[in-house]
Amino acid sequence: MSKKILEFLVMGVVVFSFCASQCHAGPVVTTKAAVAIDQARAALQAKEWVVYLTPEGGKATGETDVITFTAEDKVSSKNLLAQGYGDSNFRLTIASDGAVVWETMKVDKDNNLAFLRGELRGNEMVGSIYMKYVKGTTSTNYYSTSLAPAAPAVSEAPAATTTTTTTRRSRK
Repeated sequence: MSKKILEFLVMGVVVFSFCASQCHAGPVVTTKAAVAIDQARAALQAKEWVVYLTPEGGKATGETDVITFTAEDKVSSKNLLAQGYGDSNFRLTIASDGAVVWETMKVDKDNNLAFLRGELRGNEMVGSIYMKYVKGTTSTNYYSTSLAPAAPAVSEAPAATTTTTTTRRSRK
């Protein structure tokens, strides 16, 4: 009986070892996609990105920010650093049209949130900075590396939720 248990355990270890060597933990990244991601990361890290800010629904104010990407896969914003938001990790993807898309979320000491998103096409970056404050207010700034006002990024940060209350009047 103990010989059968030992054989069963040995067979289980062999099967497990085989599966572990053949199975991948996480999505498989093709060589072409991996090369594109590496090139995108290098392009982002190559310089400090001076961006021109435009408030949502407003005109360009001439306000600028500097966005920096590091070799440790962190992104920082000079303006947000001054407001108490630290560096943060970012997610990097390649869109179907070839644009490099990066996204991150930052939290300050008071739990205010900043969602940053950018799209890089060639040497031009456009994006948005969506701020959600603990007190319930929000703001959005669009940015671009060109002096022209920035257009909204394709998909922005989560929109603030609103509640609508409808009151019916009774007829007299």
